[in-house]
Amino acid sequence: MAQAANMPERILLCTDLDRTLLPNGNAPESAQARALFAALVSHPNCTLVYVSGRHKALVQEAIAEFNLPIPDVVIGDVGTSIYQVGADGWQQWPQWITKIAADWDGCEQPDLQYLFGHLAELTLQESSKQNRFKLSYYVPTTIDPKPLLSAMRQCLALHSIRAELIYSVDEASATGLLDVLPASATKLPCR
Repeated sequence: MAQAANMPERILLCTDLDRTLLPNGNAPESAQARALFAALVSHPNCTLVYVSGRHKALVQEAIAEFNLPIPDVVIGDVGTSIYQVGADGWQQWPQWITKIAADWDGCEQPDLQYLFGHLAELTLQESSKQNRFKLSYYVPTTIDPKPLLSAMRQCLALHSIRAELIYSVDEASATGLLDVLPASATKLPCR
């Protein structure tokens, strides 16, 4: 026990990027926030995790553009991807893919896209914003999203697919966004 008391404490620091570390929209950036953050995470016992809705390339772009510390782990794509970052580059965690795949009962992004093809309110986002287990749409901000979400949930239930629907509005562009994710990939359901 005496040896355990002498062991340095580990620090796990998990943070979002947009509107947390990085300016996004109209809010100004705090003057010394990134410098103080870099000093904090330079502690040798700190494990840094970025948690972001961004995909891998956009996280890498943000790190370069804003001179952010290199993380140890990145949870990206709204929770549908996890990367260990190290000397060998960015290594995706296959065990995470296996876990979240079970929610979609053998289906992947193109299969779910087909299921929702009849819903005129949905406009598929760019291919760079999709992955095997993330289906992303633009939704007009002029509609009430509740009936749309209800119709999507009924379709998912009919096919025994466990998914979460994450609806949000990008305030900077006034664009409605809707992500369809495996239920295990997120804890932020849209109700």
